[in-house]
Order: sequence, then C-alpha cells, then structure tokens
Amino acid sequence: ALESRIEASGIRGRIVSTAMEFLRQCQPGAHCWDWVKQVYTKAGAKRQVVYRHDNYLNKVIRGDADFNDNPENPPLLSSLEAGDWVFIHNRNKPDRRGDHSILFLRWIDQGRLIGEAMSCPKGGCPGRIHRVDFKKSPTTLIMKPV
Repeated sequence: ALESRIEASGIRGRIVSTAMEFLRQCQPGAHCWDWVKQVYTKAGAKRQVVYRHDNYLNKVIRGDADFNDNPENPPLLSSLEAGDWVFIHNRNKPDRRGDHSILFLRWIDQGRLIGEAMSCPKGGCPGRIHRVDFKKSPTTLIMKPV
C-alpha cells in the first residue's frame, strides 16, 4: 500500500492519513485548492508559507499565453516532505493564473525532480494520486504544516 511507503508522523502523518481517507471516500473538492484545504482542516493543520515566486503569482493567463520563463525551482524544493502544500505552475486553464494546488507525498526520483502527490483535478471531482515533474511545472508556492 502507498501509505506504507510514505514517511510521515505527527501532523504530517495526520495530513497524509486524512488525504488517504478522502481518497477512499471519493471526497470531492470545489477546486484543487479547496480539496487540499479540506484535508488540512480535517487533519487540524495550519500552514506557513516558506516560499513564494512572485513573478508567477501575479500573472494571468489570457487565451493561449505561453510562459517560456520557466525558472529554476527553489533550493527549498529538495526539502519537500509528505504533507507539504505546494502550488505548481502547470498552465491549467481553470485557474486564471495557471497554478495547481497539490499535497506532496514523496519523492520518486529526487535527482530528476519527480515526485508523487495528491490533488483534486477539477471542481466536483475526488482527489487522485499522480506523479509531478517539477522540471516541467515550476513551483510557485510552498507551505509547510505547523
């Protein structure tokens, strides 16, 4: 089982357990941000911003705008742990800024910046587990549970 491969204890363990419970119950979110917020709330977690990439946070996608200014990911990326709340810039259309909110689970290949995460793909849908290629989707925000 995936839960046994994720190293998490304390508040991080509660976040991961809650997210797994949401998966089993097919708990939907109004959107990706809402789904992760529901997980944090039910787990009793608060969050603290430790990284913000302001160049992306204020951009708005209009039409098929192309974001070629893919920055290097922050050094903090290597410190991601299970239960961290991360925004990635995956150029999705439902979010007017092209961001997607994910719950980080573990590294699959840290050297290649491939991780595993949970997120709600779109409003009204339950969460899912998926791979994240941080080289293709730059990190715009990292929040740690407190």
